[in-house]
Amino acid sequence: GVAVGTPGGAVCRIGALPPELTGSLQLNVLRRVVETVPDIRLDVVELLPDAQVRALMEGAIDVGIAGHFAGLEMGQALASVLLTEDPIDCVMLAEGHPLAERAWLTAADLEREPFLFLPRPLAPGLFDALVRSFSDMGLAPRVNASFGGPRSVWRAVANSMGWTVGSRSQRSHPPPGLVAVPVEGLHVEWGISLLWRRDETDEGIRRVLEVFRETRNPEVAVVVATVRASLGPRSVTAGV
Repeated sequence: GVAVGTPGGAVCRIGALPPELTGSLQLNVLRRVVETVPDIRLDVVELLPDAQVRALMEGAIDVGIAGHFAGLEMGQALASVLLTEDPIDCVMLAEGHPLAERAWLTAADLEREPFLFLPRPLAPGLFDALVRSFSDMGLAPRVNASFGGPRSVWRAVANSMGWTVGSRSQRSHPPPGLVAVPVEGLHVEWGISLLWRRDETDEGIRRVLEVFRETRNPEVAVVVATVRASLGPRSVTAGV
């Protein structure tokens, strides 16, 4: 984890995705929180979406910046709002891979290459959504799901051990050593969501949520009405 802000005092614990999955959005919002709510220290820890949900329910974190997809189960105790859409519609390959030079790929191009991903227990909803999409494409890849996190998957792909999926934004900003190529027929809903507990009463955490509302960033403009409505009349404005 990483601590950012003033030592001591109030703390807001944030579960976050690896920044390679969120582009500038996550960094921009966290920077805005530090500038706008200087008396609150942010403790940021990287967690996958399903782990963020569990951590919020258990009180281990206060806010989640999570992946958004249809299979993510949150229950009624949590609230969420979609910050940005970024569908999974491409695959990532090593820079020197012969397929990396192609403008687009088909299912047939990928059949002989291992698909590298996280074990299903780490991301069950997303894993199942990908398998369904592959099946619809007529693709039954050889799966190597023995990795502990996204970065270990990307390192293996960069070492030409196989391919993995990528989101639309990663076409222009893939992880180091990788190239993202669109695939015909591949489309899995994905994006970045803000998660929090519906019954949150801590004023410091509510102020952090307000910063998401106030952030002058077109990527998070969609949160304005939703977050404000969820916070209700007790909502405070984090100094603008």
